[in-house]
Amino acid sequence: MTLSQINFLCVAVLAGVLGATLIVVHLTLSRLRTEVAGLKAELAALRPASGAAQSAPGEPPLPAAEAAPGPPADEDELREALRGGRSDGRPPERYRQLAQLADKGLPPEEIAEVLQVSPNEARQLVALSRVAGRKGAKKD
Repeated sequence: MTLSQINFLCVAVLAGVLGATLIVVHLTLSRLRTEVAGLKAELAALRPASGAAQSAPGEPPLPAAEAAPGPPADEDELREALRGGRSDGRPPERYRQLAQLADKGLPPEEIAEVLQVSPNEARQLVALSRVAGRKGAKKD
């Protein structure tokens, strides 16, 4: 075999390997795109159920300041932020949803998945929700 034939053979083998690799990458990318589309649909179905930055049905949409609060400028704004940003005294939407899920008997781990928070944060929120519920019952 001559040197040019060996070079041609090496190039042909490399082209075949490159072609096979591209086919595998293309098939993997297609599969991943399908999985991502399914996950997006699943997430879209879960978002209305969690309502992280959405208001409850029948309520006006949440203002932008309540959806993404910035640092309070003075003491009154700080008090407002600590009350949950609502002047009507109702708890923020997230806490009402959490209380509803906890009342249905969901464990904090499942609540964490629904509200997209850590399990520790969900446990703390469940405890705070119970305390808030007792305070609300004493006021009535």
